[in-house]
Amino acid sequence: MIKFSSILVLLTSIASTSAIADDKRTSIYSAPPPMIKLWKNHMDSAGSTGSTWLGPIKGNGTTDSKHKFGKRNTLIYVPAGHDLNKKTDIIIWLHGHWGFNKFYKRILRHMPKIYSKGKNAIIIAPELPWSTWTRTPTKRNGTGPFKNFEEYLIWKNYVLNVLFNRFGIHHSEISKDTVIYGHSAGGSAIKSMAITGVLRDIDPSVIIFSDSTYGRWLDTVYNFYIKYHPETSVYIMTAPYGSPRRNAERFLKSIKTLGENIVHMKMSKKWTHKRIGDNCLLFSAENQLFLSIIEDSRQKK
Repeated sequence: MIKFSSILVLLTSIASTSAIADDKRTSIYSAPPPMIKLWKNHMDSAGSTGSTWLGPIKGNGTTDSKHKFGKRNTLIYVPAGHDLNKKTDIIIWLHGHWGFNKFYKRILRHMPKIYSKGKNAIIIAPELPWSTWTRTPTKRNGTGPFKNFEEYLIWKNYVLNVLFNRFGIHHSEISKDTVIYGHSAGGSAIKSMAITGVLRDIDPSVIIFSDSTYGRWLDTVYNFYIKYHPETSVYIMTAPYGSPRRNAERFLKSIKTLGENIVHMKMSKKWTHKRIGDNCLLFSAENQLFLSIIEDSRQKK
C-alpha cells in the first residue's frame, strides 16, 4: 500500500466512477450489522461526516474461524473535509487486543484537530486477528494482519480500487506522508508487517509504537526494517510502568549507534496505557504536547 506508488492492476468489481465526477461519495457497508451500528453511533457521537468503507477485503482474514461473523473487516474513512485537489495523507491504525471498537475515542474525535493543522488525512484500519469481534487468545498477537506478502498485495490492490472508485483518490495523488500507529497489541502487527516485507512496500514516513513494545517486537521491527531505513522516523511512546518501557529501554541500550530517527518518548506518570492509546493519534496533528515530549526526550539522550 502506501506509498501505493507501484500500483498493480485495479480490480473492476466495484462500481463505476461516474459518481466521483460529481464528488458524490457514498458510504459502503458490508460488515456485520452490529459493527456497522457501532461505527455509525460513534460517527454521530463525534459529530463526524464523511464517507466510509467498512467490510471484508480479501487478503485480510476473509476466512477467520475465530471471528464471531466468520471474517475480518477493513475500515476506510474519508472525512468530509478531504480535498481531492490536494495530496492525500494516509494514517494506518493498528488496534490493540479487543480493539476495533473504540472508533470515537481513538480516531474520530481527533480528525478535526488533524485537519486544522493542514493535513489531508484518511484512515485505513484493518481489523486484526485479536479484535473484540473474535474469540481470540493473546497467542494470536503477531499473526496478522497478513500471513504473507501475497495476502497483503491482494488486500492492497482492493484498497486502492476502493480509494479510486469510491472516493476518487488516485494512487498518484497519495502523499509520501504515511503514518503507521500500532497501539498495544498493534505493535505486534507492526512486527508482522516487518517480517513479511509489508513495511518495505508501504515505506512509511513515521512509525509510532503506542505503548506497544512488548516482548521483542521492537527488536524484530528494527532488525527487519528500521536499521535499513533511517529515513523513517520511529517514535516509541511508553507509559511509566509496564513492560513496554522496560523492553524499549533494554533494546535501545543494546544499540551501539542509535539513529536520530528513533525517539523514545517516556510519558509522564499521568499517561496510562489507555490514555496513550486514546490520544496518540493527535501526533498527526503535530500536537504541541507531544512535540515537547519529543524535544525533552532528545535532550536526555
